[in-house]
Amino acid sequence: MTLRRSLVAVTAIFLLALVIRIASYEVLWPDRLHGASAPYASAALGIINGEGVTFSQTEVGQIMSNSRQIADFRTTSVKGEKREPMNVGLPGVSYLMAGIWRVTGVYNFRSYVYLQAVLDSLLCILLFSLFLPHGFWVAVTVALGWSLFLPQVRLVCTPGYDFWPGFGAIVGTWSAVTYCRVRIERRTWGLLALILGGIGTGVSLWMREFMLFFPFLLAVVLILLVRKEPRRWTHVLAYLLPAGVFLLTLTFARFVQTGDARPTHGTFWHPFWAGVGQFLNPYGVEGTDSSVRAFAARLNPGIRTNGSYSDISSNEYEETLKSAAWELIRQHPEILVRNALLRSVIVLQPALYTTDEFFASPFQRRMGQAVLWIAFPLQVLGLVYLNKRDRPLLLLLCVPLGSIILALAPFYLVGRALVSIFFVHMGLIALGTKWLVSVCLPPFGMECRIE
Repeated sequence: MTLRRSLVAVTAIFLLALVIRIASYEVLWPDRLHGASAPYASAALGIINGEGVTFSQTEVGQIMSNSRQIADFRTTSVKGEKREPMNVGLPGVSYLMAGIWRVTGVYNFRSYVYLQAVLDSLLCILLFSLFLPHGFWVAVTVALGWSLFLPQVRLVCTPGYDFWPGFGAIVGTWSAVTYCRVRIERRTWGLLALILGGIGTGVSLWMREFMLFFPFLLAVVLILLVRKEPRRWTHVLAYLLPAGVFLLTLTFARFVQTGDARPTHGTFWHPFWAGVGQFLNPYGVEGTDSSVRAFAARLNPGIRTNGSYSDISSNEYEETLKSAAWELIRQHPEILVRNALLRSVIVLQPALYTTDEFFASPFQRRMGQAVLWIAFPLQVLGLVYLNKRDRPLLLLLCVPLGSIILALAPFYLVGRALVSIFFVHMGLIALGTKWLVSVCLPPFGMECRIE
């Protein structure tokens, strides 16, 4: 009966999540794009045509203005037009788009978004499995919460890279927790879970570098948790090897294409100054791309800063911002330390993040912040509960939070990164709620009582 109930629950939640995501894309956000969507699509056409990861300004302009009306993006191509290398973004999204279009024969965003919708719905099943040992209703609450989580639905409906950090974080965390739980009784299944987790993490690194530190931090925590296992290094390598292969191929692909071997976005100093602008600073910079471009134009009036990918990735643009950044580091290091600490606190309590990247409207922002502040004591209770009952899960849930802090807190934090790790907050809230209920209403949760 318990197995049947779980199967019915996860099937229903999966179907609900899938319907919500596809319906949201078709009805609510049919033309939802971000600045990189069209360049990635244009680069995918470049890959298909044998021109490498390159994009055309004409294609980008037409796709951005009429993405839903164009049934086949190939019609936007202009023969003989000079193409530019995709220096700013990672190539994974373009390669995936090109592969999907080759297989399906549908050269637009719909097939790509549908793939994201299916994968995100499957994440609900992994979250259910992750929290099921702590109670059926805890697992249902977390999985259902993810299926209804509007900020995540918006990311799924946006063709690009923003969905993938959450995918990598959930798959990687699930694989490590599963391995810790079954490594003695079902060692083969535990190793398979680690391999799948490494593949999922590696794929996410190809798309977006938010989780660049995730596989290494997860490996360290795994070694600590299974330090008494005779083959612990072999088992951890089962996770690290697939992730490492993806990371190395990404580095090689970027080097061949652009001469830059960094497994990150091609620009560094532009987001650095956007991060400076997220808080009060003496330079008058705000945390937006347009503000950073205006700041660079003030420093060097001769550079082009119209916002195109070629302009903000140019050596002159980067050198201008780099020189100003070194001046900031020498004269005001306290600003960087303060900003890093503030961003770290925001990762732990997303209610402090106030821009529309996380909340779509002022009303949603007020309601979301109120709910998060009310639920904060429940998260604390969830931490106490896991510390007593399931410390491995507690440590592994800290890995996504720590990864975002290491990667983004020193530089620039975006709301999309907070969305990708929000399943951690959901899990802690659900566990804290269950423990509170068990204390206040013992008949409804005696198994949660902590001695």
